[in-house]
Amino acid sequence: MEKTEKAIETIKQSIIEILKNYSGSKEDIAYLIYNNAIINSGNEPLAMALFFEISEEIESNNKKHAEKVFSEEEKYQLTLTYGKMIDGALEALLRRGLSKADFYGELWSFINESKMLSDKKLKAFTLYYLWIDVRLPYFELEDGIKMSNEDFIDISKNLTEEIKRIRFILNTPTDQKTERASRLVNMIENLVSQEEKTVLMAHILRLNDKSDIIFSRMFPDGSKGAEEE
Repeated sequence: MEKTEKAIETIKQSIIEILKNYSGSKEDIAYLIYNNAIINSGNEPLAMALFFEISEEIESNNKKHAEKVFSEEEKYQLTLTYGKMIDGALEALLRRGLSKADFYGELWSFINESKMLSDKKLKAFTLYYLWIDVRLPYFELEDGIKMSNEDFIDISKNLTEEIKRIRFILNTPTDQKTERASRLVNMIENLVSQEEKTVLMAHILRLNDKSDIIFSRMFPDGSKGAEEE
């Protein structure tokens, strides 16, 4: 156990050292991380997981500048060529509800073994493309409440006034975000059943997308159902 902990700490420190000391574009930083902290770390899936988990917490002191590996044109072309494939692979893994260890193990296998990602530069680009994806780092999630579209619509109809109030809260100016947030929290807490709270939260998530305001006016009773849009 102690040996494992030391190995993890060594990998973590090598990642922190790069993130803390280097500035530059994210794709070039990702190349450094891939080349110097992940491959040959002895546990590449763990190293990749640590990178995704701690990267948002580290600010660079700008002591060094990462060597330019990817031009803007090259990044653009690589995104056009490989972006959808990387997105698809990540989406497929996320849908499987894997354990954290299995998720990163399979994600690393995709990077390391894919015939499409044939060289180190492409693999490093894939690491960069995953790094900027808001779906990472990965978390194991508990089972959520599932319901039929019919049940969702029925509960939504019973919450018509609450849904209207949510729409108003979300689109009325406030001095602080916490004011809006606390009002929404209070509305959820005032409901009795978990099903009602879940449906109301689903409407909050939907209505929070300002592009969906027109839709909400057309279907204030939530008649589109429970399925993801």
